[in-house]
Amino acid sequence: MEASAGSTIAFPLIAARDGIDEALGAIAITFPDGTGPTDADGTLIRLVADITALAVDRARLASTVTERSDWFERLAHTDPLTGLANLRTISRVLELEIARAGRQASEVSVAIFDVDDFAATNENAGRDAGDDVLRAVAAVLAGSVRLVDTVARSGADEFLLVAPGSAGAMVAQRVLDGIAGLPPVAGRPVSVAAGVARFPNDGTDTEAVLAAAQSALERSRTGGRGEVETTGS
Repeated sequence: MEASAGSTIAFPLIAARDGIDEALGAIAITFPDGTGPTDADGTLIRLVADITALAVDRARLASTVTERSDWFERLAHTDPLTGLANLRTISRVLELEIARAGRQASEVSVAIFDVDDFAATNENAGRDAGDDVLRAVAAVLAGSVRLVDTVARSGADEFLLVAPGSAGAMVAQRVLDGIAGLPPVAGRPVSVAAGVARFPNDGTDTEAVLAAAQSALERSRTGGRGEVETTGS
């Protein structure tokens, strides 16, 4: 609807979607003193307002589509509970790091962390308490690793660290030290076991290195709470 006052003419920017009109703003033209819009001016300004409203609406739609696409992309690569990378992402990272290390004759460390007595926490304190434990462990992991490292939630109560170089055991111990400082959740202490393996010493591909780290983790579980076990131990 047209609104004019003196030498100014304005038209609203209206977008129609699903049969509903939405006002997006307005476009106004001010003419010099002593002049005013002609009928041709009004027609042209109305046309510009309609085109502008269409452009603004399409831009908003494109932005929504982009944001939704980004959200789905993040969802595909992250664990929704902890915000860490998921198993799919860390598996790809490990493949790439091992390939790079093979080319450069360097090393890659892999650490698997398993939350102690997680099933008992869920059973006795409830699933919300279990989720709190996972989020607390994830926060320590994210804050303890180096910028070149990648951490992920790789299972129900397991986390995986990929650390370029040979410092995996050192990083894993720093993680366990941080977790040892966590307050109890639902009256239960929080601790994890950790197993560490290295490429190429403990395996020449992803499956072999992961198997070696898993074997070290099994030994760690039998050694007491909050222990790091390496393949050389």
